[in-house]
Amino acid sequence: MKKILSVIILTVSLIILCPKSASALEKPVVSFVGVSHSPLIEGDKEKFYITSKNAQEVQYKIFLYEENTKLWTELTSGYTGFVNAQMPYEISPKKIFKLGKYKVSIWARAKGSNADYDSFYVANLNCVNRDDNNRVYLDGDIQTSKDEYMLGDKVEINGIENISGMQAPYKYKLNVYNATKNQWTTHLTDYSEGKILWQPTEVGIYVIDVWAMSANSTLWSKVVKDTHAAAYEGWKLKVINITKSNTSLTNYNYSLDNITDIQYGLKASVTDTSGKWILANRNEIKYYMDPRNFLNGEGKYQFLKLNYTKGISVNDINSVLQGKGVLSGKGQAFSDSCATYNVSPAYLISHAFLETGYGKSSLASGVIVTQVKGKPVSPKVTYNMFGIGAYDADPTRLGSEYAYTNGWFSVGQAVDGGANWISKYYINNSSNSQNTLYKMRWNPGIAGTHQYATDIGWANKQTKSIKTITDSFSNSNLYFDVPKYIY
Repeated sequence: MKKILSVIILTVSLIILCPKSASALEKPVVSFVGVSHSPLIEGDKEKFYITSKNAQEVQYKIFLYEENTKLWTELTSGYTGFVNAQMPYEISPKKIFKLGKYKVSIWARAKGSNADYDSFYVANLNCVNRDDNNRVYLDGDIQTSKDEYMLGDKVEINGIENISGMQAPYKYKLNVYNATKNQWTTHLTDYSEGKILWQPTEVGIYVIDVWAMSANSTLWSKVVKDTHAAAYEGWKLKVINITKSNTSLTNYNYSLDNITDIQYGLKASVTDTSGKWILANRNEIKYYMDPRNFLNGEGKYQFLKLNYTKGISVNDINSVLQGKGVLSGKGQAFSDSCATYNVSPAYLISHAFLETGYGKSSLASGVIVTQVKGKPVSPKVTYNMFGIGAYDADPTRLGSEYAYTNGWFSVGQAVDGGANWISKYYINNSSNSQNTLYKMRWNPGIAGTHQYATDIGWANKQTKSIKTITDSFSNSNLYFDVPKYIY
């Protein structure tokens, strides 16, 4: 007999373990679990989408209990790598479901936790027989033109691919989960044939939930009686991103695991809780390499294209530079250099802030050079705004000598020379452009080579500064290039 189902097929029991002490870390709570499609038919596979709250980074482990066999099976090979808790994380087990009832147990653990799990989430899942007279089957994807939209765009949904079972015509209805706010908006549209149009009003990561029914369904009497009735023959989920900016995706012919292995072999570094530099483990590297962990908020600015864009005035730049040591009042130098060498003003300023301690380091303030590589030279004061050539063995001497060799005898010359160097060797490199912070750090175009830093968090650590600067500009155009691996 046909059942009227709720928005989410999963019947949930959520159990949170209490902290051992008042000083313990707040425990993550699984806030959303969605399965990619319903109904689940014998022979199907299923994907799970998971988000959590009360933590920034989490990892998951999933177990499946089959009532027919009375056995628990782990669907993940241990815990996943650390992922952004707010982002819908997709887990795609290889399990092929048989007819029967199941329980799914999802363990969640916060970064820094040594517990077996911090909380778990239990749900019921049914696998049923195919019944073409009473159900529709949704094996294909929700048909949208793209996965990423700018705020103001309309999301156009043209049904579901490969729908089968009960006879056409099919009607669709839209519900949406805002993962950024952990909030459902149900019944955004009534059932209708043809395309669905939805215009989001705020940026964020969304799970769109499309319900489907045949026009021949016996459930129509419920819908006629109450247009908000939770009635459907099946549903399909899809994750989309709504941004304020222009975003493109670049496909790379690596799996995320493959490129993580390459980087792991290079012995990258990370700081521990005391601030000491240590070798990063594989899960830590994978977290920072996975673009899906940084698609929202300031983290996305590691994908900001660092090429020059018009519209940023010298006054805007000077406002940002005000009170920043020797950089104060040098807006014209930054503006001219960025235009000449095709470099983003926001990036160049942020980089200068980082390397000079906001214009107050010794290299930025001026160093008198009397010899270069041990040979006497005519004494001159040199300036270096980006730490170029300032190797760890003796950064002040080596950085100032590099500046002398390149003729950086004023702040303006140092800004110009640094912009030229960064453009030539990274942002506009003729053989391999590394024009985002992410590319400068990880170089996915030629993995494992020509990387600007060894710190796995280097790209993400600069995003707050760059976002703050771009937000202060009255007319900045933002373009993002997000890498996409094989998942």
